[in-house]
Amino acid sequence: MTKLRVELFLFNAFLLAGLCAQISGLLVRGLRKEIANGMQANQPGVVVRTTSKMISTFQPLISNALKKQIPQMSFGDIVQPFLHGHVNISSMKLKRFKAQDRFDCRLEEEPVPRIRVTLAGLDADIASNLSVSSRLIQLHSPLDLWAKNLSVDLAMMLDNDNPNATLKLSVPECKASIGFTDFRIHNAGKYGPFIPLFRKQIINHINGGISSLICSQVKTLVDKQLNAYFNTLPVQYPLMNINSTSDDLGSALGALFNFPGMKMDQAQREKVLSNLMLNMSLIAKPNIKSSYIDTFHSGAVCWKTGGVSALQAKPMNLSSYNSERMLNIFISDYVLNSLLFLMFRDNLVYLGFDPNKVDGFKDLLKVPCDAEFCLGAVVPEFKTKYPKHQAWLTYQPNNAPGVLIDSNGVHLLTDGILTLYATSKRKMYRLLVVLVDLSVDISLRMKNGQIFGEAVIEDLDTQVLKHKMAFDESRFSILTGFTKLILQQSLNDLLRRGFKLPNLGGFQLHNPNLRTVQNGLLIETDMQMGEEMLQKMTGHILSAKH
Repeated sequence: MTKLRVELFLFNAFLLAGLCAQISGLLVRGLRKEIANGMQANQPGVVVRTTSKMISTFQPLISNALKKQIPQMSFGDIVQPFLHGHVNISSMKLKRFKAQDRFDCRLEEEPVPRIRVTLAGLDADIASNLSVSSRLIQLHSPLDLWAKNLSVDLAMMLDNDNPNATLKLSVPECKASIGFTDFRIHNAGKYGPFIPLFRKQIINHINGGISSLICSQVKTLVDKQLNAYFNTLPVQYPLMNINSTSDDLGSALGALFNFPGMKMDQAQREKVLSNLMLNMSLIAKPNIKSSYIDTFHSGAVCWKTGGVSALQAKPMNLSSYNSERMLNIFISDYVLNSLLFLMFRDNLVYLGFDPNKVDGFKDLLKVPCDAEFCLGAVVPEFKTKYPKHQAWLTYQPNNAPGVLIDSNGVHLLTDGILTLYATSKRKMYRLLVVLVDLSVDISLRMKNGQIFGEAVIEDLDTQVLKHKMAFDESRFSILTGFTKLILQQSLNDLLRRGFKLPNLGGFQLHNPNLRTVQNGLLIETDMQMGEEMLQKMTGHILSAKH
């Protein structure tokens, strides 16, 4: 009996845990259940898929940059055991260098996911100093080395455990080989006649030393320099660069924060916009396949000062998407919803305004008014009962506005309370309370690297909750219809301004295409990256002291 009770307890515990996991998203205050449904922990908000086309396209650029930068690399010393002592080759400098005939970078899934890099066909004439210390030989002399047909084959693995959640590379495998090696000792002295006896052994030691040095240098370059370079890259990117051009403030995002009733002047708006960041920190280990690499990023919109979003992303089915473009960027609806929830949480979508001064709406929302279809006509007693009062409208959202995305487009949902007040210096009277539920369908497109949209209001439902004076319901219904048309026009004016994608540095989108998929947006694009940037990046890495 006791065993049965234990089993029942465990079953109920697991069932409760499962239910909690399913409804965890619903417990976030201020989040509509349609938006919360399907949210899961540890899901990325942004997935960047780098395809093999991008790797193969940039191979010549990378190869050319390496040809210019490898001769500038610093070399360490070669120390090898020799005749109960050691050989030390130091102060190595390139006298002549022939760049690689072949540079190849490819993706492998087996035996483990990794990036395979091969350089082959390098030649090098090296001036150095030789020091031999053993029981039989004590020799110090300048040394010339000739190494021909050098090749390096290495495997690199990707991880996400750099201190600031950027990419981390490791080199579990490295193999270097030399096709032909020879040397000349300038001052062999009394040991000159014996050098031919040990030539083959010396060459073997030189080959082993150079091969070991090359792989050691490669691992040092990757472990210390390349990962250090990744650590310098930001993980937070501003949604808008208001210091670049005035166009940014006039974009769709800038216009959103200039919506009537937001109570922000231009200086306050600029401050808010300059502090909005997109968190691109890695949240999972990159996934390497034979034709692409997926990197998984947070995608949360947050303030520059930090903070964690209360929301979670929904899973996106990426396996069914195959593209021949260089880069696929999957943007979950989590990115937009975290922005809207942030605005809701910080009371940025609480609106309060004089209806007689709202551009585009003032004819409809005028109180009092003499026209047949206006807010003043819906509450005609305002003029007689509150002759010395001003009208004041507020909109308080019940929940954060949210978006759902599928193959048919973007669907914006919002609901809240619209309240009409009669105000004077001394008192404020609440006259009319209306519940508003709005549903908007938005289609998106890309042009010149910006996202544009077109909105159609699917539903604008209103329900009068309270009124303190005579109320004309038929006129209110007609007023709602006019408001729907004007609001739709205002949304389209906003969406026509366009939204610039955050500048992720160095890369430029080339002929991007945007489409909506289940739970997100997909941007398919080719990329452009100048050789100057590659030289700057490789120069920073290869010229570093090892």
